[in-house]
Amino acid sequence: MTTTPTPHDSFFKDVFGPGKANLPALFSLLDAPFASRIDPASLTYLSGETIGEGLATSFRSDLVGSLLLADATVDGKPLEFVFLFEHKSSSARDLPFKLACLVTALWARFLREGKTPLPVVPILIHHGERPWSQPVRLSEILGLRPELAVGMPDYALHVIDLSRIDDDELRRRVADPEPRVSLAAMKHIHDPLPAFLKVVTDFMEELGENRDILISIGTNVIDYAVHVHPEVSPQEMLSMLTTVTREDKTMYTVIDLLRDQGIEKGIEQGFEKGRQEGRQEGRQEGRQEGRQEGRQEGRQEDIEKLLSKRVLSPEEIASVLEVDRGWVEEIARKIDGKI
Repeated sequence: MTTTPTPHDSFFKDVFGPGKANLPALFSLLDAPFASRIDPASLTYLSGETIGEGLATSFRSDLVGSLLLADATVDGKPLEFVFLFEHKSSSARDLPFKLACLVTALWARFLREGKTPLPVVPILIHHGERPWSQPVRLSEILGLRPELAVGMPDYALHVIDLSRIDDDELRRRVADPEPRVSLAAMKHIHDPLPAFLKVVTDFMEELGENRDILISIGTNVIDYAVHVHPEVSPQEMLSMLTTVTREDKTMYTVIDLLRDQGIEKGIEQGFEKGRQEGRQEGRQEGRQEGRQEGRQEGRQEDIEKLLSKRVLSPEEIASVLEVDRGWVEEIARKIDGKI
C-alpha cells in the first residue's frame, strides 16, 4: 500500500533531512543520557526506502542515519549507532509494530551485507493537537504485564513531544534559528491560524534582519501553513500576517521581502515589454510598469479575497494593505454587483 506524504511529513523532511545541518536540534530535545554525547559531524544519512525494502511504503522510516557517540568505544572503535526518526502529527497506536519491523529489516540488511549489526535507537517526534498518550513499548501495546515481558524484544521508543515543551524551553534548548522557528511552527500548526502566525512572528523577531535567513525560513513556514490550510491562499496568508504584526517593524520587513518574491514575474514581464519597444527609456519604463502592474494586480487579488471572506471591513483592509480606501470600496461595490 502506498501513502501520500502529508504537508507535515514534507516540512519535517525538508527541515531536518539530508542537505541540512538541523538534525542535532532534535537530539537537543531528547531526554536520554546519550543525547548530549553524539558527534554531529559524524552524521551519515541512510535511505529509508532501502531499509524498508520489501515492506509496504507505510512501513518506511521518515529519517534514518548513523552517528558516533563521544567517549564510547566497542572493541577499541568509536561506538556507532543508527537512529530511526518517525514524525507524527496525530496519534498512531501501531507505531511500535512499525518500528519493530524497521529495526529487524535494518539488522537483516547488515547481515546480508556481511556487516555487524549496529545498535538502533527509534525516536518519535510528535506534534499533535494533544500530547502523545499511546504505548511506547511492544509489551504495552500487547497488554503484557512486566513479569511476562521479561526476555522479549521490547523496542522501547524515545519520544520528543512538542506539545509538552513550552516555547521558552524550546528557545533555551534549540540554539540554531531555522530548526527553532520550524519546531515552533510544527508545535503550533494546529492552533487557529492567527494564533499560529503570531507565534511564528514572535520566534522570527529573534532572528535579526538577515535577509537571506528571513526569506528562507519565512517562505518555508508560510508554504507549510498554506499546504496545511489549502483554503487560504499565500496572498491571504501574507495579509493575515500583516494584520497580526502591524506594530512589528521586523516582520514588516519579512512580509515586504516575501511579497517582493511574488511580484518578481511582473517586474520581468514589464522589463521584457520595454525592451521589445526598442527604446532605452522604454526599458526603464517597462521595468517600472511591470513593477507597478505586478504590485497592483497582487494587491487587487488580496483585496478581493479578503473581501470575499467578509471578516475585515474595507477600511481595515485598506489599512492592512496600505492602499487607498476608495479603491477597496470600489472593488467591494463591483463584487456586490453595484457597479
